[in-house]
Amino acid sequence: EDNESAVVVNSSRRADRNPLIQSTVSFSRLKKRKVVSEDKEDGNDSDDDSFRVTYRSNKSGQREGPSDMGATSVIQTETDKAMDAQSIFERAQEVNETLKGKEDDHIYRGLNNYVQYKSKKDTPQGNASSGHVRNGPVRAPENIRSTVRWDYQPDLCKDYKETGFCGFGDSCIFLHDRSDYKSGWQLEMDAQHKDHDDDDPNKYVIEEDDDLPFKCLICRQSFDTPVVTKCKHYFCEKCALNHFKKSSRCYVCSQQTNGVFNTAKDIIKKFNLQKTTSDIPPETDDHKSEEQSHDSEDLYILRFTVLHKLSRLEHRAVEVPRHKPIYDPDQDFGDHVVVINAKHVAMPGDEWRYRYYYHHTNYARGKHWAPAHILHNKDPTLVLYKAIYKAVGNIRLKRQEMIARLHMYPEEAVPKHILQNVSDQIRQLRPLSKRVDEFTEEEVKEFPKIFDYPEDYAIK
Repeated sequence: EDNESAVVVNSSRRADRNPLIQSTVSFSRLKKRKVVSEDKEDGNDSDDDSFRVTYRSNKSGQREGPSDMGATSVIQTETDKAMDAQSIFERAQEVNETLKGKEDDHIYRGLNNYVQYKSKKDTPQGNASSGHVRNGPVRAPENIRSTVRWDYQPDLCKDYKETGFCGFGDSCIFLHDRSDYKSGWQLEMDAQHKDHDDDDPNKYVIEEDDDLPFKCLICRQSFDTPVVTKCKHYFCEKCALNHFKKSSRCYVCSQQTNGVFNTAKDIIKKFNLQKTTSDIPPETDDHKSEEQSHDSEDLYILRFTVLHKLSRLEHRAVEVPRHKPIYDPDQDFGDHVVVINAKHVAMPGDEWRYRYYYHHTNYARGKHWAPAHILHNKDPTLVLYKAIYKAVGNIRLKRQEMIARLHMYPEEAVPKHILQNVSDQIRQLRPLSKRVDEFTEEEVKEFPKIFDYPEDYAIK
């Protein structure tokens, strides 16, 4: 132990001039020196700068990647073709074909490859390779990637929404939509003002008095103490009781009435309303101001004393006010149309018998189809009203506002306050023709004849 030498090494310390300032420059230099010394001791004199990377061409002249530059790339996010339902079914069909007519070899080939002793036909029972009827999910297209964009700020094309036509065509950057649904801000405003009727149970009920008859269905005369059955058919009280003595079923639909006849309050209310509107209003200041308010609007009278096709009459009523030089579909002129003698409208051929009108009572089994002649006997103005309502169309001016200015009367009896505001008359299509029984004997004798019967000719 005494012969061993002891060496004392003094490690150099960094002289820090300021202890608050530290640096890593000297430490990195010292570390690099240690690495270089270790390499020299190992005999490896290679420098770090001697490492190089080189590239060598394969001299093929083809670019890397797909040859078509990805033009025919397919979607890789869907189920692999080898694992989808169609491939599984096709493999099962191949296994069944190979094992058909052979004994069972007791080899398990998977859950979908059991031997099917009953072959499936090409029917919707599960053929995975026929048309749109497949076994399992339909194989997704490989060259189409579906993207969905929810646009909460729809930029609508104003021209297309108002007129249905856009000059830009398919190149228009705005949405071509003519729907009349309310926007989100409109629904919020209605909710704030409490204008919504979500709690109203009758908000889907269509209130119309067109289905109320004006005469009894049994006696074909005006109602005398009208009553109504459970099946909503109206009769006179006397006629209903007389028919009940013969049969307890309804005269129209043959449903069981059980002798229940209620008072027809809606018929009575309608008749009372017609009486009040037909009376001449008194000459008061309010009535004069109402007449003066109509001066800015035109009121036309359309006399339907012609027997002509219904399709021409309805368009004559709709043409008002399109004849004005200042007509514009975006403006409301407020013209009224008065139709008289609507009872004398005619249809060509067998239209009265074979033209049907649809009506639904909004109740179960409430679908009803009525021929034109029954509807005309029920209300002489109803057939013409429906034709004009359809001819108005869904134009920008609301259909309800235009129909509200239509006044129809079966005969020439029109209230006086309406006649005082008539400004013009729509020309008739052609004069009224007479029936055979309306000609006098003098007119029949003066009518030109093709030939005369001899005096000794006896007409049998």
